[in-house]
Amino acid sequence: MLPLTWSDSRKSRDHRVRGVRRVLRWLETFEGESWQERWLASGSDTLQREWSDRVADQITTQSGVGRHTVRNEIQCGSIFLAIADIYRPRLEWLATRWSPFLAGTVAQRRDPDGFAALKDVAGELWGTQVWRKAAYQIALLVIGKGGGVRDITVGDCLQLAAR
Repeated sequence: MLPLTWSDSRKSRDHRVRGVRRVLRWLETFEGESWQERWLASGSDTLQREWSDRVADQITTQSGVGRHTVRNEIQCGSIFLAIADIYRPRLEWLATRWSPFLAGTVAQRRDPDGFAALKDVAGELWGTQVWRKAAYQIALLVIGKGGGVRDITVGDCLQLAAR
């Protein structure tokens, strides 16, 4: 698993750790031999945007912590768990998420060589809005399909574009 504590603020790390713990505790309530099986059993893949509201409502009722706080933590934790390949959400679910650290974290932790090769190809586009959007979509494909940048197919791109 990826370390939960790469170089960022203590507040961010604590937020991420709480989110990961909350999501895993929630997933433990579902049947399955693996986190992936529990993820699928939870029905989360089909909820898309409603997912975090549903889970936050369940956790808030049990924990007494404010719903907004819980919702933010589980959104962060769920993305981190997907980046770490603990479970693999469908592209349709991933495409309803946004995280400012997603593309950079996937590039750094999942496929640094693949993203470095993309940087070489990007040339003048590197760092532009166009590149940031493309890198984000590539990161979603790496998370949702597994593998690395070089494993992405035209069909994968079409599937993401059709969502």
